[in-house]
Amino acid sequence: IHEVNLNQKFIHKLIGLYVVTVDTAGSSKSEIELNGIDFKKALMLKEVLTSASSYSENVLNAEDVQEIVPETKQATNTSKIIIGITSLIKIGLTRNYLQTFGLLLAFSFQIIDQLQDLFYDDDASVYDDIFERSSQNYFSILGVIGFFGIIILVVVFNLVRTLLTYYNYQINLKEKHITASYGLTDSHIISVPANKVQMFQFQQNYFQKLMNLFEVKILQVDSNEDQKNKKGLIIPGANRSELQDLFQVIFNEKPISLDQGLKPHVRILQVRIMLLCIPVICALFIMYYTEILSYSWSLLVFFILGSLLIYRSYRTERMIYTGEFIVLKKGIWDISTIYLPIDKVQKVAISQSYFQEKKQVGSLAFYTAAGIVSLNYYDYQMLGKLMNELLYKLEKNK
Repeated sequence: IHEVNLNQKFIHKLIGLYVVTVDTAGSSKSEIELNGIDFKKALMLKEVLTSASSYSENVLNAEDVQEIVPETKQATNTSKIIIGITSLIKIGLTRNYLQTFGLLLAFSFQIIDQLQDLFYDDDASVYDDIFERSSQNYFSILGVIGFFGIIILVVVFNLVRTLLTYYNYQINLKEKHITASYGLTDSHIISVPANKVQMFQFQQNYFQKLMNLFEVKILQVDSNEDQKNKKGLIIPGANRSELQDLFQVIFNEKPISLDQGLKPHVRILQVRIMLLCIPVICALFIMYYTEILSYSWSLLVFFILGSLLIYRSYRTERMIYTGEFIVLKKGIWDISTIYLPIDKVQKVAISQSYFQEKKQVGSLAFYTAAGIVSLNYYDYQMLGKLMNELLYKLEKNK
């Protein structure tokens, strides 16, 4: 058992029932789902399942449950972290801009398509109507107003979604165990054993750095954003002290500093800029044949901005091998730091393309139950030594 979740939809809240889901490494979906359990029984079931390794009985009845739960509560030292409204507001104003913009954009196109079906004939288009009315009413002014309106809408939508999702966020830290509860309309209680954690990740952008806030992700089996049922435990708005407490409970040590670390070869910067030239050249040919070369200056702005972002990504990325962890720091706006425990690595793959051979660089991929961590365009000899040492550690690990 990797994770036990207690979920409560809004309709379940009205009648006081929970859905208990049990996740293992068996598949990308929850293996067991028990629907319609009252809170007391659901909580006791969670305690039994997450503490099952401490007991040798294969079958537990109701009397055993009532005896075990008080014992586990008394035997463990528990500390609590509470993410307050202020922290949630700060994190809601500073996170997931692009993701929220994409959701709103898709929602807007869906509404426009519905209007098209209801109010327009087959030969007419709502988009033509929008552009025609915009050109009649100072298109440039409306464009500026619309741009800032979208920014405000994205920020407000993101803030409301964060408050509804993570309201009353509380974390109980036991010995080698984390239990989180949160939610306003939909409530969730997630129990995570420390020994099942595959990766520990935290990220922070410029505004969050000023506020001393981190977004923490505790990744387990199949923990990614595409798997809605198994996306790991997300903790928004933790400060540095709380981040260290979480890391201490899981790994029994404090996170290291990444001020010094190995950087990828400068070749990766050249390759990414060359790849950026491809869409710019294609767009230039399109402008030439459609006779709109007067707007070619926008391609120059796009290329300069893209090159600056690529350079920012190169300057940020670095890697450290501590003997117990592979630590990788990367990002452009949201700077992400990933801690990969060596004992969670299931497969190591090293590769070197024809173009990488000349510069003696290569790539190394670490496969885990929660996903893949890749080191691209690092010194090939260093990667080879690192792979050999990891394989040696894994082979002799009992």
